[in-house]
Amino acid sequence: MNLKQFCYIFFLLIATPTCFAQQKVNVTILGEVTDETGNLSGAAVLVTQSGKTFINTTSDGSGKYSFEVPLGGDFLVTVSKDSYVSKRFTINTQGVPEEKSLTKFGIIEASLSLNKRYEGVDYSLLNQPMTKFNYIPAKDKFGYDAAYLDQMLAGLQAIKEAEKVAKNKEKEKEASYQAALKNADKAFQKKEWQNAVAGYKEASALKPSEAYPKEQIVNINKIIADAEAQAKADAAAKAKADAEAKAKADKELADKLAKEKAEADAKAKAEAERLAREKAAADAKALADKLAKEKADADAKAKAEADRLAKEKAAADAKALADKLAKEKADADAKAKADADAKTKAEKELADKLAKEKADAAAKKAADEVAAAKAKTEKELADKLAKEKAEADRLAKEKADADAKAKLEADKLNKDKAAADAKAKTDKELADKLAKEKADADAKAKAEADRIAKEKADAAAKKAADELAAAKAKGDKELTDKLAKEKAEADRLAKEKADADAKAKLEADKLNKDKAAADAKAKADKELADKLAKEKAEADRIAKEKADAAAKKAADELAAAKAKGDKELTDKL
Repeated sequence: MNLKQFCYIFFLLIATPTCFAQQKVNVTILGEVTDETGNLSGAAVLVTQSGKTFINTTSDGSGKYSFEVPLGGDFLVTVSKDSYVSKRFTINTQGVPEEKSLTKFGIIEASLSLNKRYEGVDYSLLNQPMTKFNYIPAKDKFGYDAAYLDQMLAGLQAIKEAEKVAKNKEKEKEASYQAALKNADKAFQKKEWQNAVAGYKEASALKPSEAYPKEQIVNINKIIADAEAQAKADAAAKAKADAEAKAKADKELADKLAKEKAEADAKAKAEAERLAREKAAADAKALADKLAKEKADADAKAKAEADRLAKEKAAADAKALADKLAKEKADADAKAKADADAKTKAEKELADKLAKEKADAAAKKAADEVAAAKAKTEKELADKLAKEKAEADRLAKEKADADAKAKLEADKLNKDKAAADAKAKTDKELADKLAKEKADADAKAKAEADRIAKEKADAAAKKAADELAAAKAKGDKELTDKLAKEKAEADRLAKEKADADAKAKLEADKLNKDKAAADAKAKADKELADKLAKEKAEADRIAKEKADAAAKKAADELAAAKAKGDKELTDKL
């Protein structure tokens, strides 16, 4: 951009001779606010006089603004917008002769361009007015101080150079920001939360005003908290279910073992009592036989002794000896009976103790083996189910993330296309309006020139005609340049729209392709989920068969142990 074009972007003055009006009129100021991308709407235009607000307006949707000021005043105009560097110009309407005070002067056009504010750039020069408009008696019109403007434009070159350096730094900063954001988003998609948070923090440090990295950190913290809470809830529910199932299984097994033990104890006790009774009867019979034989032997011996004594002693001695022998026999009978009872009781207690210890050992061994088999089966099944659930959750989360991303991209494309269409429409309306304004200005200028030529004296008419010709030549050239520039801008916007449409079509095609891929993935995920469900059902069946087999094996082992215990007890007894 050359100096003349830059000057035109900031300030364009068109002043045309005017005729006398019937009443006193204000001076009209018309301008357009732009930035490096085009028209700038919503810019604040503040007009002050002696530090007090005189007019406060804004630029419209096309970046245009206008206002009027009276003669005899000195006004400061400040044009500003958030994130832009404010610019100023002055309008001094003093010094107009009294006889000219009712003259309708030409419109002062003060168009300017605002620059984005960059950190580290000294904008103190722009605290001064960029240009100064005032009444020029020699030309009988309002114009600007060209020498002052040239001086300001020269000073503006230093600001432009500093902005170039700042822009390069801003580009580097933006590149670093986008790289950090890309890495963070990639880590986010992979659910690498720690790396994602580090990336978003790096991006936020580069551009603290951006909300997205902060929002993502909040989202990640929420996801982690929700996952931890869900994991705790799942673990608690699983632990509760496992505990209830284990308690139930343990109770059923304990009841079964207790019942079997009670039955085995009852059977062993009955068998022991039977054996004890048979043994007691056999012992009693043997003892009775022994005692009977001993008694018979004693009797025979006593009789022989009695016969001998009878022969040797008198009848009194025989009677005393018989009484003594009878007492000895009664004592021997009592002692034999007590010894037999004690022996029977001791043998019964020993048989009961051996039967109980054998049954307890067999039951404990069987219970331990059943519990071990059951715990192993339950752990293998729980591990497999947990792994399958984690895989299913991961697939479901990936599908949900893909669907959400596709929707966001589709919404963004629709929004960008609508914005591009609206801008193209606005640009066309502006081009049509400028063309009409030019035609109206040309017609009005010609009519004014004709009327002034007829009313003024020959000398004044010649002077006015010379000034009119000079002003018209300058105005035509500037207007031609302006229209050429606007046409080039319109062509550029049309090309941008075509590019945007092509890009939108490519994005739409990409979205359709992504959707088809997502649908295919969803189908594959469903098939995988069905497969996993089928495998889980098969695993459940196999686990049940294993559990049944383990239970049967434990029952068989318990029965075998019981039978073996019964046999050992029988053999021992």
